[in-house]
Amino acid sequence: MPSLLRTIDKRLTQTPTGPQGHAVCYLLKGEGYYNIVLICPDNMPGGVNVMSADPAEVREFFKSWDPRLQKMISLVSSVSKWRLQNSTEMTSWTHPSGKFTLLGDACHATLPYLAQGAAIAVEDGGVLGGLLGKLEDRSQLPGLLRVYEELRKSRTTRIVTGSTDMRNILHLDDGERQKRRDAMLLADDVRPGFPNKWRDPAFRNFMFGYDGAREVEIAWERFRGKSGSGAAGAFRARL
Repeated sequence: MPSLLRTIDKRLTQTPTGPQGHAVCYLLKGEGYYNIVLICPDNMPGGVNVMSADPAEVREFFKSWDPRLQKMISLVSSVSKWRLQNSTEMTSWTHPSGKFTLLGDACHATLPYLAQGAAIAVEDGGVLGGLLGKLEDRSQLPGLLRVYEELRKSRTTRIVTGSTDMRNILHLDDGERQKRRDAMLLADDVRPGFPNKWRDPAFRNFMFGYDGAREVEIAWERFRGKSGSGAAGAFRARL
């Protein structure tokens, strides 16, 4: 194992890609562990979300991939399958009573291809908590929950759909589209629309440039200006 680890560039996360799947490989705990996430089409029975699997199935799926990845997989003695969950945009997150709302995976479960599921749930909590901290009267609650939804819904939908798009880019079957993708990645001509969304400057800035605290302050001032004594106010979130 140590000799194999030395063949891998310690500075990088390795992401081998291929038809209908990809892997994410990186070092952990001071280079003492090498973590591999293997993602491929779901073939689990209905109603089952986690199950044991035969390592031979994994070796078969990746048998024509990078020899280094195959070597690592050959060392595996047990495998678990874990079903991934995606979601479509809900009509609303907030109960008509104005007393209950959702956040995180409960309203925008996402595939992991942008690694943003936990991040956007934390953003939800920060924005919701910030707005509730401004509450001056219970009568403002229904309006503030609608403000929270307006601030968060379009952003989380864009990330969920962006993550699905990233899967489609990574998992292309061999062919002309795959060749064009590879040529763009190798040229590394980074600009908006670049296939790797982590490198796309427009999408990357959208993901990581979000200031929830500032959005709360702007939203609260607008809400108070529109609501007067506590009537609900609504407005569009800025991306």
